Amino acid sequence: YCADTVIQYPVVQGEDNTYYLNHLFDGQVNAGGCLFLDSRIRGDFTDPHSIIYGHHMKNGSMFSALDGYTEQAYYDTHPTFLLLTPEENYVVELFAGYIADAEEGAWSIEFADADDFAQWLEAAKDRSMFSSPVQPTFSDRILTLSTCSYEFPEARFVVLGILRPAEE
Repeated sequence: YCADTVIQYPVVQGEDNTYYLNHLFDGQVNAGGCLFLDSRIRGDFTDPHSIIYGHHMKNGSMFSALDGYTEQAYYDTHPTFLLLTPEENYVVELFAGYIADAEEGAWSIEFADADDFAQWLEAAKDRSMFSSPVQPTFSDRILTLSTCSYEFPEARFVVLGILRPAEE
């Protein structure tokens, strides 16, 4: 959920990363699909890096609003997301947003060690199209929101944040 945007959808997880590209959470075929957690990730968001995918729909639905993070002013008014799960609720403190090629390491989930993960985080922050005071560390759990972008073939826009337990 992101305040003052259309992003307030359920997130599902499938056995692969293709089914929910064109199916709703109830199994109905739909070109818009639904937001889904990468199938390689534990469903409880305890991995160091979790990824949620969603379409960039021309009608402004799904993850189209992520485009706003190309501008500092948008980040300034939308610096966090909420992720509500049956086990725990989280505030997602955003620290980076950038355009990536689908073949890049933006979706890496395995890191050689803490230094490798810290370097990956720093590279994301360095590429960010907005400036954020949030400083991720290798001990943080990271959530990436990923959608299509149209600057070049196979372009994606990713927004990264730290998962923090929400205060009641």
